[in-house]
This record gives sequence, structure tokens and C-alpha cells, in this order.
Amino acid sequence: MEWIMNATIGQLIGGGLSLIFALSMFIEITPIKINPISDLLSWIGKRTNKDLDNRLKTLEQKVEDISEKQEKNEAKMQEQEAINCRIRILRFSDEIRRNIKHSQESFDQTLSDITKYEQYCKDHPEFENKKTVLANKRISEAYDKCVSDNDFL
Repeated sequence: MEWIMNATIGQLIGGGLSLIFALSMFIEITPIKINPISDLLSWIGKRTNKDLDNRLKTLEQKVEDISEKQEKNEAKMQEQEAINCRIRILRFSDEIRRNIKHSQESFDQTLSDITKYEQYCKDHPEFENKKTVLANKRISEAYDKCVSDNDFL
């Protein structure tokens, strides 16, 4: 205690700074980030893992590319499924026009195709539409008639 009383201002400031520096090696104060050991270890870690970091970034880019391709493929598959529904709807309508009888299950499947097709068209306004309007009407009327007459295959 006596040493502190007899020390000069320069000695007190030097001793205080030395104490702060020594403590900063072991304690990290949040507002004042003075931690030379953390900084040194971080720098060493970055230099050591530089190649691994580059490989990880390359891998992340490849994953992004694959995800984009997968989204495009899924969109194409959905569009193709809508086209397939449209083909089945038109074929079924043609068969009705030629007076070919169908089972109730065939009607149910075609009505399901109509629902899927119309939903796809609603969700994708850019998709070429209005090709099954008359076919849908013909199928609906034939279904109603078969139900009322109990005239399924």
C-alpha cells in the first residue's frame, strides 16, 4: 500500500496499463474487445482452414445450383402432369362423344384430372388454358346422366 502512495503518476499509469494488458489476455470485455489471444488464434485458424473454407464455399455453390435445377425440374414435371391431365380429359370427352360407356371409377378419375388441371391453370396463369372447357362440360353432363339413369359400365 505504501508503494502506491509513493508512486508517481507515470508509474501508476504504466502499472495500470500493464495490469489491463495482462487481464485482457484472459478476460474479454464486451464493449471493448481487446483480446490478443482470441485474435491471434482466430487468425491462425483462418490461415489453417483457408483451403477448407474455399472447398466449403464451392460445395455451398454447388448445392445452390442443384436446388435451382431441382426447382426447375419440379416445375416442368408439374406442367407435364397438367398436360397429361388435359390429354386424358380430351380423350375421355372424345370417347363419350363416340358413345363409349365408362365405369363410375373412370368418371371419378377423369373428374379428379379436371380438378387438378383447373387448379394448375389457376395457379399458373401463363399456362395455355381454355382447351378443355367444352370437354369438361360434356364429361359433367354425361356423368350427371349416368348417375340419374344408373347407366355406368
